[in-house]
Amino acid sequence: MDDLSKQQLILLALLVSFVTSLATGIVTVSLMDQTPTGVTRTVSQVIEKTIQQIAPQDASVADSGESASPAAAVAAIQPSLVAFAAPGSSQIAGIGIVVSKSGVMVADKADIPAAPGDPSQQNFTAILNGGVRITVSIIQSQNDGDLVFLAPTVASTTLVFAPAPIAPAYRLADAVYSLSGTSTTVLGQGVISESMPAASSSLASFIPVKTSVPLSQVMPGSPLFDENGRLIGMAITSLQAGASGAQFLPALVIKQVVPKF
Repeated sequence: MDDLSKQQLILLALLVSFVTSLATGIVTVSLMDQTPTGVTRTVSQVIEKTIQQIAPQDASVADSGESASPAAAVAAIQPSLVAFAAPGSSQIAGIGIVVSKSGVMVADKADIPAAPGDPSQQNFTAILNGGVRITVSIIQSQNDGDLVFLAPTVASTTLVFAPAPIAPAYRLADAVYSLSGTSTTVLGQGVISESMPAASSSLASFIPVKTSVPLSQVMPGSPLFDENGRLIGMAITSLQAGASGAQFLPALVIKQVVPKF
């Protein structure tokens, strides 16, 4: 041993380790061949049950990080929300939604009944997310509909508007949320309560989005949105009469009639 170099000692140690491992494997196989079948079957069953118990637990842990939360949905839709104060007043008259990058906003005409061109109704205050206040004017009000569209009275090169992303589809029993309130914000929760075909592009023949969201948790202009914060619809006064749950004008319909600005 004293005559061996350092490298030779390392090789010798590796050789001894390999031979020992090989011998251990041979002995183990021989013992397993001599073990009664009942014992090996029991060991196999224990291993299988252990795997079955561990696998679902691992899956649940992995999925827990992917589940959506109401807080995340609200945070995603909030940049697109706006409140309106009547001209010469600090009291909130209604709420609405930003629907274009140029700053076009939509609201329920029940809250903002004036017509375009009415001088007394051209200086509404829009309170954007974060408390920024700007002056807006009516640019379109539907004679036979429920919508009114407003836009900044003076164009701004510094403000960045965040139009609400629109959900491309929704299904029966999908979880949905709404926001309402003028002095405090109220979160409404429910599900899509009635299955329906794709929304019509015509305001004259649209199919409302029916939900289980309590009527007490919505107001004209309240947005309806999914777990990703995507807009599904907007509450309008004419849809709520006699309904058991809140109903909403589909966002896909609103998208078709947003005026250019």
